[in-house]
Amino acid sequence: MLKKIFSKKKVFTLAEGTSYSAVSDSNRKIAFTLAEVLITLGIIGVVAALTVPTLVSKYKEKATVTKLKKVNSILSQAMLSVVNEYGTIDTWNLAVSSETIDKEEGSDAPISAIIDDTGMRLMLLRFGKYLKHEKLDPTWGDNIPVTNMQGVEITNQNWPAAMKLEDGTILMVGGIVAPSKCQKGSITEGGYCSSIVVWFPDRSGKRIEGINQFDFFVMKNRILPWGLPDDSNNPFDTNCDITNNYRRSGRGCTAWVLYNENMDYLHCNDLSWNGKKKCR
Repeated sequence: MLKKIFSKKKVFTLAEGTSYSAVSDSNRKIAFTLAEVLITLGIIGVVAALTVPTLVSKYKEKATVTKLKKVNSILSQAMLSVVNEYGTIDTWNLAVSSETIDKEEGSDAPISAIIDDTGMRLMLLRFGKYLKHEKLDPTWGDNIPVTNMQGVEITNQNWPAAMKLEDGTILMVGGIVAPSKCQKGSITEGGYCSSIVVWFPDRSGKRIEGINQFDFFVMKNRILPWGLPDDSNNPFDTNCDITNNYRRSGRGCTAWVLYNENMDYLHCNDLSWNGKKKCR
């Protein structure tokens, strides 16, 4: 004979005379122990410590790529307007700005001192006509450290002719070179008129080549980034190699950032224009 057994929550039908123990317990709760919670939190913390810095670094690098591409576009448009109004730069009769005072250690590249900044200021004035900006005092950068890509401080790098764009980007006009160089049409011939240095200020408070500071040639009729494949003055292989610690390290990175849209040269040293374009 069968009989029905009623619990508070469920009904069980058992054979008469048998015992029963399968009674629903609605008050029973399942939970983790304190030790299990602490172990889980510890694992999450370790994973976060390993991955968050990398993610933050990648985000900053992508932001720098975006800002540099924007500046390149702005400068190129301004150059077109300047040439249209004033003619090509080789016709401006700009005063040469610097003289060579030394040679870089381990290199034939000269170290120069500014002796006349009138040509630099004229170039800043004419470019500034087509850029929304705030003009900076000639001493604006006197107390801002300048370093190469490895963080080694570089001297003699404070350019007096500078402006601040609306987004905070700093543009500096470099020294004016000899007219014979300015008249040449390509960097393979050593032909350029001046340079423009771009700095994106950040929490470091430093101007760091290849990380937050980048360089452009001012040709007689266009703007070109330093470090192009045919740029013998600032070759990517040596001037954008994280393992090559010398004065110009970081100055050959601008073209790489613009064309390959990454800053992977900070993480590996086997990249090249004819080969690998990313670390992985």
